[in-house]
Amino acid sequence: MHLAAAHVLADTAYAGTVDLSNRVEVRGRDTEGVLGVDLVDVPSARIDVTNRRWEYLFDYTANALLPDLELGVSPQLLQSADLGVSWRSRRVRIGVTEYASYGEQNSAYLLGGGPTAAVPAPTVTPVGGGTQLLAPPVTLLYGSSRTVLASQFGLSRRWSGTASIEYDILGGLDTPSRVYLPLAKGPRADATATYSLTEIDTLQTRASALASTATSAPCSPVAIDVRAGSNCDPSAQDGIVTETWQHRLSRTWTSALGAGASYVRLRLRDPQPYEQFVFPVGSASVERATGPVESRNVMHLEALVTPVLDVRTGLFDERGQASFDVSQRFRQTTVLGQVAAARSIESPLMQPATFFTASLEIDEELSKMVSLGGGIRYAWQEQGNLGTFSGGYVFGFVTVRAPEIRF
Repeated sequence: MHLAAAHVLADTAYAGTVDLSNRVEVRGRDTEGVLGVDLVDVPSARIDVTNRRWEYLFDYTANALLPDLELGVSPQLLQSADLGVSWRSRRVRIGVTEYASYGEQNSAYLLGGGPTAAVPAPTVTPVGGGTQLLAPPVTLLYGSSRTVLASQFGLSRRWSGTASIEYDILGGLDTPSRVYLPLAKGPRADATATYSLTEIDTLQTRASALASTATSAPCSPVAIDVRAGSNCDPSAQDGIVTETWQHRLSRTWTSALGAGASYVRLRLRDPQPYEQFVFPVGSASVERATGPVESRNVMHLEALVTPVLDVRTGLFDERGQASFDVSQRFRQTTVLGQVAAARSIESPLMQPATFFTASLEIDEELSKMVSLGGGIRYAWQEQGNLGTFSGGYVFGFVTVRAPEIRF
């Protein structure tokens, strides 16, 4: 009886943390030869609550941007929030999470650009993934919603798997914004089965699918064989199957090699018939990871060929991509970097594009509450009738963190 009561208490007793921080960033920017000075304030709050079976998450971030301070004050605000709940047992984890954002965005300021601390594990990118091209440098009223039901499960000592379904909405929220970035929406599903061949080799089979429809708006100037001034309401579906072999080269190095095929249906407007294509999919990656999970040092190099859902046009574009990500900590100094490039391989309905981006950030932790740093970010792209667009900035920042609250 005492043992049963102890189990009940363990299942119902909750613990949690609250993390608060604020980052202030000053940028010296060059956009297409036009110089400017921007000020960015990024407050964030994260609350985690857990017990033996349940986890709850709330994460909020705001990007408050004062662009071109030398010309006056014209603020832009983009807000993002994540809200999730998940249940877990020894072999199963299932949860639902909502990711949402709302506010103003302008690619001229590369808001939200730069590296992140989380470097993905080597795998074939899911359907529609990959590098996204920047929208034209105009201020857009932007919003997104991503609702995900996801599960992880262990079937046996050798077999494990994942499954997820989601519904995505993203793009311009008013008519002027949709001229440059249509509002696209649709479902997505993904499932994997992973088998451990040996202690150092695994095989993963992955199947993914998505469908996307976009609001009617003037056709993008990069669309092929479209009459000027006409409207498009693109619709696209994609299904993909891949097989990936992952091999642990050593205690710290891992490689992965994947291949598969993708079936794509798409059209620019209703009631045109769908055009159908089969594209190859392939990936190769190598990764070095050291240190504990919560502060892991990672170097990740990946080459990828896959169809990408271009959010600016609502159409798929087969692209070759390569990227190098690094996240390294040296005592009190953290270095984050990324270099990525992409090029269209086959674009049946849109003009081919080329994209390059690079970023480097150095963060020096002065104490548990304060850190200073700086870096550089740059992006360049070229595509048919849109021509070229490039921009970059150097920046310095200070981050202040409140003491972690535990309860």
